[in-house]
Amino acid sequence: MAFNLSSNFSDLNNTTDPNTSCLTGNWSSPHHVLYQVANVALLVGYLAPEGTYGVMFLHTLLILGFLLLATWAWVVLCAPDVFTWNFVFTIVNLIQMLFILYKLRPVKFSHELEDVYTTLFQPLKVSRNVFKKLISTEYANIVTLQEGDAYSSQNITRTDRLGLLVSGKVTVLANNQFLHHIHGKQFLDSPEFESTVNGDEKFQVSLVATKKSRCIIWQRSSFKFLMIKEPYLSLVMSTLIGRDITNKLYAINEKIMTADGSRVDLRIPSINTLNLELEQVRRASMMGQPENTMTSDEEQDSLDENTPLVQKLANGHGAGGLAPPNGLVVRAPSNSSVATLSLRSISRNGSVGSAYSYQDRGSLPGFYYQ
Repeated sequence: MAFNLSSNFSDLNNTTDPNTSCLTGNWSSPHHVLYQVANVALLVGYLAPEGTYGVMFLHTLLILGFLLLATWAWVVLCAPDVFTWNFVFTIVNLIQMLFILYKLRPVKFSHELEDVYTTLFQPLKVSRNVFKKLISTEYANIVTLQEGDAYSSQNITRTDRLGLLVSGKVTVLANNQFLHHIHGKQFLDSPEFESTVNGDEKFQVSLVATKKSRCIIWQRSSFKFLMIKEPYLSLVMSTLIGRDITNKLYAINEKIMTADGSRVDLRIPSINTLNLELEQVRRASMMGQPENTMTSDEEQDSLDENTPLVQKLANGHGAGGLAPPNGLVVRAPSNSSVATLSLRSISRNGSVGSAYSYQDRGSLPGFYYQ
């Protein structure tokens, strides 16, 4: 059946009483109080401010307003079409409201992950939703290491991942010699992760769990993809990794001592280097050994080759740039992008003790003993 628009308008004109037309000033009485309250609710709702809670306030008042209009249309006006439309608007706004409440639900983590969040990420203003994305199965895996399990094996495991120890304790070994422990809320392989570009290099140390441990592992490719999508999180992770590398350096520094029992200080390498060399020369001369007959240039070359301590530090390369806690920063030349650390216990008779070095391996290098 065709819809005749002209006939409907003509019927409307024929049924309109000229004496009640608004053009003649014959206005009808105000509608029911439900209609008035509904429109007041709509008016206040449209005044809602911006933001998530403002949108919630808007949808709440829209639900109230359209529900009152639907009630008015059903009870007072007795118009099914008016009731139907207002009831549909009520349902639509109710669905929108429930969706917003779902997104605002509190994000909760397990006890151990909550501890990691409150200790490392919350002080740096990382939201719970972003941290949830960081540890989601899309980007990370949470792995349990039993006592004796190896996270990495020296010269075997590739450096194509980054691990954060959530709980437990891991021992770092090089050539089956103990280096140091890694405790909860510390990165397992931050130096190796920063020292490589594509992850094809191998670990220079072995990491073995000394008790049941839990760790979060990010594969390099997925981790970098997430850092591109979350610039602020990328800055936070660079800060945390850089701080972790610095702490590992100072942990090793605490273990290094000269023959007379004094400690070698990473923060003043040139002074320590000179003092160590002068002490060795003085002792050699007191024992009646022949004096060093090298020229100044040859001695400088010898110092450059054998002397301990920091010789270059990468200048601003991601999290690899190290800033000691006392505020002193040792920087590399402007054309240098590689850091070299060499801490050795050297004597003139050729004995060389254990060293913890940070050497050139193509990009920003890794930490290991040699």
